[in-house]
Amino acid sequence: RSVDPLFFVNRLVNIFPELKDELNEEKIMYGQVRYITFIKAHVVARCQDLATRYPDSDPMKKLCALLDDMYKNGDLDTRSIVTMGLLNNLDDGAFKVFQERVGDDLRKDIKFTRKLKGKKIKPERKKKKKKVVAKLTDRR
Repeated sequence: RSVDPLFFVNRLVNIFPELKDELNEEKIMYGQVRYITFIKAHVVARCQDLATRYPDSDPMKKLCALLDDMYKNGDLDTRSIVTMGLLNNLDDGAFKVFQERVGDDLRKDIKFTRKLKGKKIKPERKKKKKKVVAKLTDRR
C-alpha cells in the first residue's frame, strides 16, 4: 500500500501542531490541499528552523524518520514532495543536517535531486496515439 501526499501532510501535523490550523485554512480556502504550495509556504521554514536550532532534538529525529518512511512507502507524488518540494528548498546548512540523519535510500537519491535545484525541467511530452479508423465498404 502506497502512501499519498495527504497522509504525509497529516503526519507532519504530529511534529508541527501549528500546521493543523493552516491545513484547515488551506482546505477551506481552496477545497483541497495544494501540496507543493503548502509545503513550500508552511513546512520548509519550520524544517529549516528545526534543523539549524535543534539538530539533535527528538522532533528532528521524528521528522527524519517520517521523511524516510514516506520516501520508502510513498507514491510517486509523495516521493517528489519529500525530495523536490521539501528537501530541495532548504538552505545548504539545513540540508546537510537532514542528509546526515535520513536513511540510506533517501540519502542516495537526494544527492542527485539536489543537483537539479534551480534548473528548469521540461515535462515529458505525451506521445501521439495513432488513430485507427474502420472503413465501411458498400457491399450490396
